[in-house]
Amino acid sequence: MRRLVLFLLLTRAFCGGVYALADENIEAGRRALQEAGDFPWYDAEADQLRRVPLKPIAEPQANYSEWEAPAGPNWLANFFAQLAPFIRWFVWALIVAAAVGLLALLAYALTRRQGGVSPGGAGVDVLDLRREEESIERLPFQLRQPKADLLSEIRRQYEAGKYKEAIVYLFSYQLVLLDRYHHIHLAKGKTNRQYLREMGAAGELRRLLRGTMSAFEDVFFGDHSLDRQGFEACWKSLDEFQRLTAEGSP
Repeated sequence: MRRLVLFLLLTRAFCGGVYALADENIEAGRRALQEAGDFPWYDAEADQLRRVPLKPIAEPQANYSEWEAPAGPNWLANFFAQLAPFIRWFVWALIVAAAVGLLALLAYALTRRQGGVSPGGAGVDVLDLRREEESIERLPFQLRQPKADLLSEIRRQYEAGKYKEAIVYLFSYQLVLLDRYHHIHLAKGKTNRQYLREMGAAGELRRLLRGTMSAFEDVFFGDHSLDRQGFEACWKSLDEFQRLTAEGSP
């Protein structure tokens, strides 16, 4: 019992000292706050905390769905905007040029498919040179190879006033053209009359060939002269001869 009483007395003395020390600290803190100045969150008279009102922070108003570039001159965009019409015209020009080139290529291919003949133009080289040379070798008479092509040689002899030579090349050209379109078949040893019979019912075409053939035989076999008028009578019908040869190809 004595020990218990002694323990209680010691405990009370210790707690009293702790409480006294705590009161002294609280008082020291109160004096420090009063001497430091006026705090908005401390009420010195009531010795308690004061509620401080806070203002709400305004949220930024931003529209993230519509972004606008900063204003200012954009010389690159203006340059391309001014250049756009020229680019558009340039593209159209390329398209037109390509279309024209394609049409020209188709026309050329069609002409070559029809045998390389361009009807309606006696002054145009209308036969493939390699085939023309091979056909000349199969003519029923000896003919000196032209320097270029048969039509060019005809014009050259005509312009030189050599109408006898010109009519020989003109008749040779007509036979080569008929062979190219399969109206006749050129071969060594055949006569001109055989070629006329091979043409069958091509009446107008035979008539034109017969006219040139008569002038050719007079010059080549009969050694007769031929004037300009006699040659031009055969030469002026060459356009019609070319057209009929191409259209009536079997």
